[in-house]
Amino acid sequence: MLGIDFDPLVACGLAGFAWSLVQAAADRQHWSSNVRRWIVLVAGVALAVVIWFAGAYPASWQLFCTQAGVIIGAATASFTVLKRVGLIDWIGRVTPGGESSDSEPYRPKHLAQDDGPGGRV
Repeated sequence: MLGIDFDPLVACGLAGFAWSLVQAAADRQHWSSNVRRWIVLVAGVALAVVIWFAGAYPASWQLFCTQAGVIIGAATASFTVLKRVGLIDWIGRVTPGGESSDSEPYRPKHLAQDDGPGGRV
């Protein structure tokens, strides 16, 4: 342990906020929503371990669970707010692998018009 004196919950909140930006930049179009969820969960646990290692608090399963929960919660909340503001979409357009602004907007399959007989409208 490095023994750096800081509030681990504040550090976890900031790490969760920063992770939503990192994931938006690293996102790929072909990733499913389940893959994205697993990435956030794994990153939350990994960041909780890193923050614990840098801190001065003794290890306990409650501390790990609290830190991982705060990181995942902060990442989810900040993603929701930043998506609403449009920052996540902008990051996705300006980073490699993201959705280009020239492409057609996403249209769910159940709303897509089928020209064949008996197709959905």
